[in-house]
Amino acid sequence: MSITLRFLGTAAGVPIPHVGCSCHQCSEARRERQLRRTRSAILLESPEGGLLVDAGPDIYRQLALLPEIPQIAAAIITHTHSDHYLGLDDLGSIALMAGWLQDGLLPIYATSDNWPRLEATFAHLFRPGMFLRFEARTLQLDTEQTIAGYRVRPFDSSHTIDVTTAMLSLTLNGKRVVYAPDLKVMPHEVFEGADVAIVSGTFYQRDHPAHMPLIKAIRTCKRLGVGRIIVTHVGHLEWSNAELWAQLSEQGADLAYDGATLVFDP
Repeated sequence: MSITLRFLGTAAGVPIPHVGCSCHQCSEARRERQLRRTRSAILLESPEGGLLVDAGPDIYRQLALLPEIPQIAAAIITHTHSDHYLGLDDLGSIALMAGWLQDGLLPIYATSDNWPRLEATFAHLFRPGMFLRFEARTLQLDTEQTIAGYRVRPFDSSHTIDVTTAMLSLTLNGKRVVYAPDLKVMPHEVFEGADVAIVSGTFYQRDHPAHMPLIKAIRTCKRLGVGRIIVTHVGHLEWSNAELWAQLSEQGADLAYDGATLVFDP
């Protein structure tokens, strides 16, 4: 059975266009809908069900725009920054309306140090009562887990200090895909020889305490023999789409867009 990886959103912490900004990137996104970016999330889809990775503030609209919404069997929250988890209330509403809860609560996976913030923000979704929607489960670092039928191995991306940010090594019909929308480090054992690496484009060259510059991530991927490099979590880079494409193409990387898909056949 084929597995589809769908980019629901591809922006960094703030959607594109930014309010009040007239740079090439934002002006072009206002004119051309396909260049607008919502906050980063992906959905793995197969006939057996779906696995959602992250549920930011745009999750309701992201799922509402799909021509058909697959039954989501579980969700992973990579970390508790607002752009990755503040849509859980909306996800709970969708799960109820779509009938996903008929066979039980929807499992939500996060590393143990993220759970205090998750439960503090959305306690009503995890505790017995009329709003109970989710079951809390632990995402185990450096250990392969089968989640909603997908093989997932999480690693610490060192993006955050107070909590863990998980990057995911996914095995999709024999292809190894690394999804790292927020990363500061790139462990060789995670990226070396990967078929696809999906990496953060928050900053292109700027060094930041929580983000590896995109240009460094691309060069590291190439040095480690990654088959294909795709950029998501795109920040306010201010270039036009053509200018950004030219920059990435010169470096041997592709650019993700909201709604784009990758298909992995058996």
